[in-house]
Amino acid sequence: MQIVGCAITAASTGGMGCVAISGAISGIATGSLEEGLKAAAFAFVSAGTFDIVGAVIEGMHAIGQAVVRGVVNGALNVAQGGSFLIGMATGALGKLGGFLGQEAFGLAGTGDMNAVLGRTMFAAAAGCAGAVIAKGSCGQGAFQAGLAHLFNAEKIGQYSSNRPGWHDYTTKNEVCSVALACTQQEMKGYLLRFAVPGQDPANPVQDGGIYQVFDPRNKDFGLSIFDGIFRPSSLAGFVRTTISDDGMSIKNVTLPLHVLYDGEITRTLSSNTNGGWSVTTRGIGNNVIPGAATINQWQGPKVFNHVDRQMRSYIRRSKQ
Repeated sequence: MQIVGCAITAASTGGMGCVAISGAISGIATGSLEEGLKAAAFAFVSAGTFDIVGAVIEGMHAIGQAVVRGVVNGALNVAQGGSFLIGMATGALGKLGGFLGQEAFGLAGTGDMNAVLGRTMFAAAAGCAGAVIAKGSCGQGAFQAGLAHLFNAEKIGQYSSNRPGWHDYTTKNEVCSVALACTQQEMKGYLLRFAVPGQDPANPVQDGGIYQVFDPRNKDFGLSIFDGIFRPSSLAGFVRTTISDDGMSIKNVTLPLHVLYDGEITRTLSSNTNGGWSVTTRGIGNNVIPGAATINQWQGPKVFNHVDRQMRSYIRRSKQ
């Protein structure tokens, strides 16, 4: 029942429904509010961990993915006071079960809710089997494997204007004037240095990397990023960054521990008719925290306008 509830609510709540369900079921079963809160917290941390793991193992052979999932799940099980062996068996077999589910119900991330449920049940059943083989709890194994499948394989993040928390904003700014004569190759390099808000331009992003996000408008002691001291003071969370094949655009997808989860921004370079260069930033998604979408819609463009001003200043200095 627990993992079914998670699968049904995941798409509409970005995983927070699963967190609430986990806490409620545990609290009712034990009669303890403390145990319920612990279960909710563990589900929250697990969801974020599995989402990150999904980026790491993408492209690996199926066996390699199963091994990594097993090790991570074993570590999470130990953190909860359980057995590493049970957690590893649950995670590894659960991953393989998810692959079987894709044979029956189509590729993960596709199809309707019945397809998502079908694939998740395959993973949960395999997780149950793994836990039992290792002399653990079938129910716990099924939940862990199902949760991992939802956030690792299904990649919750199907954005829609019909879901709560919807936001969609776009801002465009010129960052290199025609007088500076920036080349396309130079602009690709600059974009890597101004891909994530609060990023230190001395450290360009890499494809598939996970990065911290800060509000770039915050300053310490009146010193900005260009005064030689990088002191971001308001961590918003983490994003996973991907770079397009042609290097002309960058996408940042929020991870579950980001305050503005669930969403993504895409920053795209374009040449102007006058010979200059601009960056267009579009942010979309369904924020999980109530009210966050309103703030995101309002402040998102302001944040990236500031990032573009920083980028423009950096380019001018680089060209001197």
